[in-house]
Amino acid sequence: MVKFSFLAVVLTAFLASNVNGENYTVQVGVDDTLAFAPDRFDANVGDNIVFHWVSAKAKHTVIESDREATCNKSTKPLAFASVAYTGNPEAPPKAVWKLDTAGPLYYFCNIGTHCTAANMYAMINVLEVGQTPQVPGFTKLPEPKSTSTSASPSKKTKAAGADESSSANDGKRVSFAVVCGALISLAVNLI
Repeated sequence: MVKFSFLAVVLTAFLASNVNGENYTVQVGVDDTLAFAPDRFDANVGDNIVFHWVSAKAKHTVIESDREATCNKSTKPLAFASVAYTGNPEAPPKAVWKLDTAGPLYYFCNIGTHCTAANMYAMINVLEVGQTPQVPGFTKLPEPKSTSTSASPSKKTKAAGADESSSANDGKRVSFAVVCGALISLAVNLI
């Protein structure tokens, strides 16, 4: 019974920490340039970075690096590395990088001299879950204009690069964890 209860707690914590991450889009080769857009932003552990290859003129890669502004692949055993794609603005190839560790993440394009001569590298500052990311590379949506005199708080704006379908605040994460915990407790009591 104790083993099952411990397993239930671990499962609940795992589920709560792995749901409802944001999806942020990074354009690779934006406007047919040797650039990532945005090239610097914050995200949280659990978020996904969705790379879209949009340049139809050149192949690009996304390769994880250990330091900023370096053009060497990371020495991490499971370092992120995409294949080389030529983009298509209408239906861009995509690759997804799931952020699982807090701290800075660096990446670059290793095609030809894209990194060394054109400085095609970028950085994501990965924050712990619950910290508020600053996303300077994305355009913030304006606050909705209201003619109401309601005293209810206004809705937070989202970064334009954040996928609305995956948006969830910490309250939803806690609610999900509570529901899962309650269901698991109920199952334990029935056994």
